[in-house]
Amino acid sequence: MTPEEFAKLPAAKRRQIAEAVYREMLKTENGPTKHCFGCGEDFPARTFCEINDNGDELCERCIFVLALYTQQGIKKRIAAGNLNPHMLNSHFRKIVEEDFYLNQKAAYEKHRGDMIRAEEAKQRIIWIAADEIRKIAADFPFYLMTDAEVRQFNPTEGEELTLRTNAAEVGQPDTIRRRIYAIRRIPARAARKYTGSPDRRNVCFIPEVYDR
Repeated sequence: MTPEEFAKLPAAKRRQIAEAVYREMLKTENGPTKHCFGCGEDFPARTFCEINDNGDELCERCIFVLALYTQQGIKKRIAAGNLNPHMLNSHFRKIVEEDFYLNQKAAYEKHRGDMIRAEEAKQRIIWIAADEIRKIAADFPFYLMTDAEVRQFNPTEGEELTLRTNAAEVGQPDTIRRRIYAIRRIPARAARKYTGSPDRRNVCFIPEVYDR
């Protein structure tokens, strides 16, 4: 089905197909899954992020829904399954079905306001290019930040960093979640060598195995 053919379908059919595509995409992953308290469904473990200092986690879809509430100034009380799209009001459910399922990053860009960006910064979720995630996953356990990113995401030794892309190729990782082992500042020349930018001088060492 071409994008043009998809666009001509009735809205209800488009939403049904978008949800099916999203679920099939998740099924292609071979990693472990976890049960999400917020929506009552199972998702790949790599999609979960902490939502508080107690270590409670939600899947990526529930994080997005929770951010929508936050953007509206609503302090949503999380109960078992109450963030499932079928439990949402028609406005939020439409956003999930028509935007989030098709393109998660684009949905964030379209709907997130300052509150949602603040939530991402608080959780240290950073969207980066697919080739950089691929490089880190392969053999380069470092993420280099600009001074502005340091102020925004407040990287701290021992805390978790989540790197995401929505442009990963089939079989390639689209999310990396690792704890920060150490942070160092390097010369601009070295930053340019590793990233192409002299401004990314703050190095977060994020080894796959963290043994502290």
